Amino acid sequence: MTYSQRQLALVAEIQRGVSPDVSATTLSTLTAAFQEFNVKVDVVRSWAGPQVETIALRTRAGERLKTLRVALPDIALRLGAPGIRLNTRFVNHLVTIEIPRKTPSNVSLSDVLFTDAENEIPTQYSAVLPWTVGVGATGERIIADLAQAPHVLISGATGSGK
Repeated sequence: MTYSQRQLALVAEIQRGVSPDVSATTLSTLTAAFQEFNVKVDVVRSWAGPQVETIALRTRAGERLKTLRVALPDIALRLGAPGIRLNTRFVNHLVTIEIPRKTPSNVSLSDVLFTDAENEIPTQYSAVLPWTVGVGATGERIIADLAQAPHVLISGATGSGK
């Protein structure tokens, strides 16, 4: 009996669900809200994951984070979001905010397994036992080596797509 590799094309036919870009409407509304509430920040970069849109901000000279933190509930109301999460871990002098997507995307197996170029499996992972964990909050693939992590605990809220 010989082993034959499964047809991966069956998985690839599923429509991709995660859009990598933050909507232009969200960015324009967010920029207008920053100006209205006198929050002096610049949008540096943005990512869209399956559940949240992450936006990196750089505060201008003399601006305090307290101004941004106080304005976030009003900005969330303007965006129609239930809330905005502020992440103040300073990486390259940036802060990030996470805005829940109005329509969360489903993550299919093909979103994790294949690159966008001709449905090829990414080869940059040098794992002995590659394990596709999923898609992170910023839309990046998470592939781990099961040989290095034999004991795995996956936590999260019910219905969050673990």
